[in-house]
Amino acid sequence: MWTVSDDGATSTYVSTETRPDGSSPHDETRLKRTAGGTWESTEIKIGSPTMLQIASWEGDGYSMSNLTFQEKTEFKLDGKEDTPKGPRVPKGTTVSGKSIDAHTMELTSKLKARRPRLIGGSFRRTARH
Repeated sequence: MWTVSDDGATSTYVSTETRPDGSSPHDETRLKRTAGGTWESTEIKIGSPTMLQIASWEGDGYSMSNLTFQEKTEFKLDGKEDTPKGPRVPKGTTVSGKSIDAHTMELTSKLKARRPRLIGGSFRRTARH
């Protein structure tokens, strides 16, 4: 649920999800509006973290496993859409990845080719020998 203050200067986003183990963590994000009109987070409270594992896959690709939701996505940083696997992955979900710089990748998730949702950020990539 999103709420915006009467003066439009702050906002709070509250979410609750039901996980496969039956738990329902409650997350809360507080934001403030910047001078340019965009939103910037000021406080984030996570009810229960999600465990992600990211590993090398097929040479120049990556395998990302969400242990909490039993999901796995194998992708390369080529912008092509890949399909995540798992018992709770909605049909029509795709993930694409692209390289931003030597240390940053961006992942974008789509559901049935609708509006994309950015799910990635900065991940330190190091070479393995």
